[in-house]
Amino acid sequence: AICDGHQTSVRFTPSVYKYILQKKVVLDDLRVEDINMYMCLVDILKSESEEEVNHLAMTFTTSRVHFDCLETVELVKGGSDKAVTLANKEEFVHSFCRWYLIGCVGEQLESIRKGFNFLISSSVMEMFSPHELELMLSGWSTIDVATLRMKTELVGYTWDSQEIAWLFEVLESFSQEQRRLFLQFTTGSPSFPCGEEQTPWKLKIMKSTPTAGNQMLPTASTCFTSLRLPVYPSRVVLREKLLMAITDGQCSFLMH
Repeated sequence: AICDGHQTSVRFTPSVYKYILQKKVVLDDLRVEDINMYMCLVDILKSESEEEVNHLAMTFTTSRVHFDCLETVELVKGGSDKAVTLANKEEFVHSFCRWYLIGCVGEQLESIRKGFNFLISSSVMEMFSPHELELMLSGWSTIDVATLRMKTELVGYTWDSQEIAWLFEVLESFSQEQRRLFLQFTTGSPSFPCGEEQTPWKLKIMKSTPTAGNQMLPTASTCFTSLRLPVYPSRVVLREKLLMAITDGQCSFLMH
């Protein structure tokens, strides 16, 4: 994706990007992955007395199910004998976050990191933040219809065409997930590319002559980022056919 300027449909959590870049994970990274666990750790940090912390009766350990067996994992060396206290509660939260986000899948993450470094030197990767790495791999997560309109080129239609006005009204009414399906259907990627000045692209919308009345669906060519849009009698029909095409036609590859 980075070398060839292509976006992937996979979005990792912030902790994965941080591990690839060898950045430290923090408590806020857990909010994205497990809000309930995040709130539990926040409650521990809010404890103001030794009595509150002692009431939890916690040590620097956690448990996990491994091959159907419940096992205890020490978060630090000798964690089974180290009680969580008011003085070390922040150390416990940090240790738990690192294990929960990184340690429990450390082997898998290390394989991913080595794969990145095999293709791209770690010294080059150091210049990027986790968010910038995500943008290069997966593009922008939010799809703005105004931006899509600016990147659209018309063939057979004009900006005064009723069908084009209906199309963008329908896209405005779509949820972000539906917009991603539309972009995936027409471009092969569910997100806007990052760095458009280096990788300019246009969505070409072409007028399609109807051959079967209102039954004809919009068709797309992802190789040319183009959409063939038939003439429909109303916005309701256009929306119905477009939704059918972008949902039912996602896994289809047809030769025309």
